[in-house]
Amino acid sequence: MIFLQWDASALAKRYAPELGSETVDVLFEAVPPSQMVSSSVSYTEIYSIILRKYNRGLIDRVAFETAKSSLRVELINDPNFVLLSIDDTAFYNGISLMETQNLNSTDAALLILFQSHIQTFAQNSDHIFLLVAADERIIRTARAEGFQAINPEGLSASNVPAMLDSLLPS
Repeated sequence: MIFLQWDASALAKRYAPELGSETVDVLFEAVPPSQMVSSSVSYTEIYSIILRKYNRGLIDRVAFETAKSSLRVELINDPNFVLLSIDDTAFYNGISLMETQNLNSTDAALLILFQSHIQTFAQNSDHIFLLVAADERIIRTARAEGFQAINPEGLSASNVPAMLDSLLPS
């Protein structure tokens, strides 16, 4: 069973079209919401991203309202989509990643949070966790920390099914 752990940099592509959006949409079609994880901080970051695009005139009022509504429906209102809260401990434990990997505090805390979430499934060897991010720094750090990670900007939507299949044990 594949779980997608979403960073705001990738998940925002679902709500404001840009490079990688088609791949993100295919991931949403391929994996059910009950196997998707993000954070409450990511939700607010995505909201900020679509608001900035609206304020800069990159999307119109209708697109902004649609994106805002879809974001709320898919992340907040869907009881199956897992939104984790980042507590102070994740930020404090992320300091070592900030020092060694040059991450900002939110990205470091998010990786600590996802690591902790993965550990709750330690007995389930059939669970595969994949970080989806469009930020190369967080992807590099995630891989250094033992995560599997992809950037939707570098993966063709048509290759998503094969990529997901390759993660499953044969």
